[in-house]
Amino acid sequence: MQTFGLFVPKEPAMHIDAMFAFAEGLHRRDIPFVMYPLEKEYRPCDVAVTFGIEKRRTGRGRMVGEIIAAHSVATAHYTRELRKKCHLVIERGFIHRDRYFMIGWGGLNGRAKYLNRFSPANRWNQLEVPVAPWRADGEHIVLCGQVPWDASVQHVDHVQWCRETAKTLRQLTSRPIIFRPHPLAKDAVDMQGTGVDVILSQADSLQEDMKNAWAVVTFSSNAGVEATLAGIPSFVCDEGAMGYSLLNKDLRRIESPLKPDRTQWLYDLAYTQWTLEEAAMGAPIAHLWEPQPISRRFKNAVSMLCRGGQGVKLRAA
Repeated sequence: MQTFGLFVPKEPAMHIDAMFAFAEGLHRRDIPFVMYPLEKEYRPCDVAVTFGIEKRRTGRGRMVGEIIAAHSVATAHYTRELRKKCHLVIERGFIHRDRYFMIGWGGLNGRAKYLNRFSPANRWNQLEVPVAPWRADGEHIVLCGQVPWDASVQHVDHVQWCRETAKTLRQLTSRPIIFRPHPLAKDAVDMQGTGVDVILSQADSLQEDMKNAWAVVTFSSNAGVEATLAGIPSFVCDEGAMGYSLLNKDLRRIESPLKPDRTQWLYDLAYTQWTLEEAAMGAPIAHLWEPQPISRRFKNAVSMLCRGGQGVKLRAA
């Protein structure tokens, strides 16, 4: 049986707690694992588990990157199928983020694989999250910034993206544009000098900015998820965004955004994140690692279609 290697940082406590909970779940499932200090050099294992991915601007993030790079070399001889399950990423979740953690194969957020297509409704129902109908009106557009040095945007010039996106929006609409910087990087993006009349948000929360909003535009932040739950059409610009396959991507549709059925997407989203208690019981590893009948999700998809009126479409795997 393959051995998991958990690379545990010294801090913060949230990362450590998540790693130990996941280790407890492996133990309960009789899956062999070894825990290594992140700051030490890479140790060979079949499956590497890290909290997050490489973040070049932080020491801990660089250490994670070194572990991932070394593991990629060590597993280069794996078959294509084995390589799909050789690195597991843990991070903060997307709904009830104070309690839930994403756990997925090979990437962060929308770039991870969760084996969650055609998931049943049970986990979504447990979240008890209200979903507003799609909004039919609204006034302004909320353009959401992210932390420019965060792992989710370090492959682009995020400051430039914010400025260019504001210019593009102004060419496409006369609606007010409210730029909401990330709370942890309020001064990182200077929107002056763009030649665009952008309003700098003074609101304390995204929810305030979304009041009477026509649409929310983001590169890949979780604001897209929050807006979608609030019934506000969302535009995302990177495949790392959760909901990239569902939400608007073409800014030319800013005045006529798509408002797709969200039902199956919400069911699938609920199978991307887990509580520490669930992790300690082995629930996520049972979902991600242990074999499941191929027919389960197919039957669920057929059931959804038979109920009718949900707009779910079967797609080729």
